[in-house]
Amino acid sequence: MRQMRKKIIIAIIVTLLLTAAVAFTISHFAIKSKDERISELEAQAVDTKCLGFTKDLEADSIITQEDLKEVDIKFVSISSGTYIVEKDTIVHYTTFVDKEGKTRESRIRMKKEDLVGRVVKANVSKNTLLLDSLLYNEGEEPTKDERIQEFNFIQLPSDLNTNDYIDIRIQFPTGEDYSVLIGKKIEKIAGENTIFIKLNEEEIMTMGSAIIEAYMQSGVRLYANKYTDPATQLFDEAIVDYVAKYEYALNKAKEELISKELRREIARLLPANKTVVVSAGEAVDENGNVVTDSRTITVVTETIDGIEYITKDMLDLIPERMKKEAEKNMKDVKVDDIADEVLAKYAGIDKAYIEEIKLASSKNDENILNFYRVMRVTTRESIIRTYPVKDEVLNVIRNNPNLLQTVIKEFDTTALLNTRIDEYKELEKQYNEAYDEYTKQQIKEKMKALVATRTGNVEKNLASEIATQKAERVSYLESLIND
Repeated sequence: MRQMRKKIIIAIIVTLLLTAAVAFTISHFAIKSKDERISELEAQAVDTKCLGFTKDLEADSIITQEDLKEVDIKFVSISSGTYIVEKDTIVHYTTFVDKEGKTRESRIRMKKEDLVGRVVKANVSKNTLLLDSLLYNEGEEPTKDERIQEFNFIQLPSDLNTNDYIDIRIQFPTGEDYSVLIGKKIEKIAGENTIFIKLNEEEIMTMGSAIIEAYMQSGVRLYANKYTDPATQLFDEAIVDYVAKYEYALNKAKEELISKELRREIARLLPANKTVVVSAGEAVDENGNVVTDSRTITVVTETIDGIEYITKDMLDLIPERMKKEAEKNMKDVKVDDIADEVLAKYAGIDKAYIEEIKLASSKNDENILNFYRVMRVTTRESIIRTYPVKDEVLNVIRNNPNLLQTVIKEFDTTALLNTRIDEYKELEKQYNEAYDEYTKQQIKEKMKALVATRTGNVEKNLASEIATQKAERVSYLESLIND
């Protein structure tokens, strides 16, 4: 019995000791984990310098050096797409989701100068942080030929507001209906029927052609359709594998460079008279057929930056034996031999991305490479305008710069109507303010005359007037087109 008690007591003591040890261990790790988390939060809470704006900027402003400054912010508050300042470099901080669904960070180094020349897509205030969302995507910036255009004769939706998106369409009496302009943002609205939109040179000429056609033909109308959800109807988010684009560009650029080196070495092997004997089966002629008989050809060359090359079209005519001889003297093409500008051109992406992908590839940095593999960009859906612009009408507009403005002025019947109504109201005001009967009588006679000749049946008179002008203009345009 005493022995049993002793065993029970020992078991209780051992259990208590084990429990205490487990509790201590859990407590130790919990405290350690807590301390690590505190240290992590403290590290995130430190002040970080980011790029911000020195002043207010309007939408479509081009960023200059003077527009950017350093702004202090807690790191924990930094969003994806922020530009962090670290000594003499800028770190483009972004987060992304990889193919496995895990959220990762990317820190791409760049120069402040790389942001100069970018265009802001919305109004920004002083001290606002510079974010990707505030900048146009590469290639999306306004073009040099883009202008704000004013229109006041398009049939508009009654609920149209600034920043809405519209299509402008033309409808013919035959029932044909074409889109003239696609996805245009309303920059400003003035009055009941005047809108301002951005157009490039091609769009200006297309719209001009539609105006001329609407003016020349009766029953043609220009009208606007409003987008209900432009974010989904016009724009889309797509994953663009920039690494694959880079690899394609690299292969393409290597092929071009190897071809150029080969053309240079062949030019060095040419005799003074630049003639080469081509045996049957040794080359392909200009039609892509294998040469079936021996012939002597004169090789055409060109000089680029002081160095002589055979022309590209001559390469297929050069015998294989001569190409192999030239290849012996060619050096291996390396990545560093290819300019970033060339790679950017072939890949169709920004030069800064090329630099980052090239650096990440050399260091096997999968984090950066994965970022560019799953990078999301906003793209404009490919919507094609369907309006068949007539070349002869465009030529008329080009050859007669004032023609379009004349047509627009005469087309705007609303403005003519309002002018005559305003004239009548002004006379009415003068009549009410006049004191002597003689003056009142004189004003009343003018009012009667205006009513009889202009205002009394103004819509009918205007319709007749415009019809006459149209007939004259049609004859004039047809004579120009036929000439």
